Amino acid sequence: MAASLSQLCRWFEVPRRTVYYQAVKAKPKVDAQFARPIKVMIEEN
Repeated sequence: MAASLSQLCRWFEVPRRTVYYQAVKAKPKVDAQFARPIKVMIEEN
């Protein structure tokens, strides 16, 4: 007999959302007008 995913999660005390979680990597949010001067400052120092 096979156990359901819900039952397995209860047995192992793992939240179901942990089992279904899929990481999503977001693009970095960098505004070019701010990035350029900061990069120049870093390279100068």
